[in-house]
Amino acid sequence: MNAVQYWAAGPQNSKTPKKRGLAEVQKNEEVQVDDLEISRFASELSVTALEAISHSNFKEAEAVISRIKKRIQATKKQMNQETPGGTGCHSATHLYSNDSPKSVINARIIALQLEATIQLKKKNLNRAIALAKESIQLFEPLPFEDGAAMPPKPPYEFLGDLYSQSGRYQEAMNQYQISLRKTQPHRSLTLLGLAQAANRAGDTETCRSALSELKKNWESADTEVKHGLDSLQCGQN
Repeated sequence: MNAVQYWAAGPQNSKTPKKRGLAEVQKNEEVQVDDLEISRFASELSVTALEAISHSNFKEAEAVISRIKKRIQATKKQMNQETPGGTGCHSATHLYSNDSPKSVINARIIALQLEATIQLKKKNLNRAIALAKESIQLFEPLPFEDGAAMPPKPPYEFLGDLYSQSGRYQEAMNQYQISLRKTQPHRSLTLLGLAQAANRAGDTETCRSALSELKKNWESADTEVKHGLDSLQCGQN
């Protein structure tokens, strides 16, 4: 599992997203997507960006990121107009009336993660890590809420993936453990990342603990998935 694949492989997407170019999205889904709350808007467009990045189509991915950033700026401008002393007033008819300050931050995090994924694909790992840390600074003050993950990829987990790929396994473990404490305590992708990093770091106890929790998550999974989990072994790196 690498960071380029992180949303497509996440539990929030049970099916592999079909390949969609930016032009197709803009033509067939622009109105529908633009009506979404801003973090959902960014999450939806991220599928297109990740598909483009996986094929090294950076121009298309950057166009998606630019679209997300333009929506962020438009939303922030509207919010400023709706504050006391602004030039506008709140109305349900406003284009982005469902957006909130928190959702704007989540959209910014998604954009940063996409930028980091581009840098990772270009093998600029240090720059990717710097962008991931920037997203964490945005995420830290946000209150935790139960329900679907937003952003879909927890920032700590994302940074953990980057550390793992750079061979900094202890730092990766720290980020995965923070993610389990602060976001989703039983998230399978985080547990898998922790187990793999711990195994590489020679921490057999942490590896076994994470794998045990991961297998509990998949007790009702089909035989193929269970076989894949059983093939994961601690103490072998």
